Amino acid sequence: MRRYDIDWLRVLALGLLIIYHAIVSFQPWGYLIAFPQNENSLEKL
Repeated sequence: MRRYDIDWLRVLALGLLIIYHAIVSFQPWGYLIAFPQNENSLEKL
């Protein structure tokens, strides 16, 4: 038997995670997560 309440709970959790990760990119410290860089990152180009 399929549990539709569990399915909707999973949909809600996934939606909240997507919203959270979108919001993190607009935080002042979000660039540390979105754009990790080091001095060797341009050598491959």
